Amino acid sequence: MFTYRTYAALVLAALVIGGLLPVAFGSRGGADVAFNGGVQSLGSTCFACHEYNAGNGKVELLGVPPRYRAGSVYDLVVRVSDPEQAGAGFEVSAENELGHQGVLIRTDVVNTAFSASAFDGEFLTHTADGADDSVASWVGGGGSYDYHFAWEAPADDAGRVTLFAAGNAINDQQAYF
Repeated sequence: MFTYRTYAALVLAALVIGGLLPVAFGSRGGADVAFNGGVQSLGSTCFACHEYNAGNGKVELLGVPPRYRAGSVYDLVVRVSDPEQAGAGFEVSAENELGHQGVLIRTDVVNTAFSASAFDGEFLTHTADGADDSVASWVGGGGSYDYHFAWEAPADDAGRVTLFAAGNAINDQQAYF
């Protein structure tokens, strides 16, 4: 016979298994949309889900021009590094106070994808293949991994545009902390 405590424990277990594990394992195939610290994400970053994993790593956005030319395409790289980890994921967008600006271009269709959402094409993230490749390449990359993409600046001058990038170095244990 189930008691109130047994029932409560079963409900809690179902919530933990049904609620937390998909979040923990779901990140392998790409970040949830709008967690890169940008205007559209209201400042939320990977830390919202990975708060217990703060470490010594860093995220760099390479190739960003000091000023963009309207309609120009720029080859960019998000580099995630942490010598104490084993791989990485990321999310990036180009925004200003008016919303997303320009066009993100997938130059690596295996390791990157657009985050699935109403903001289709406005947030670029890693794929499961990208996370797997980052793990396979981590040691050879000196404890870092580069995700490649391009950005086409707005056709008309949109004023100041910021590229927001967030990254998460992973331990490859695929477990929630």
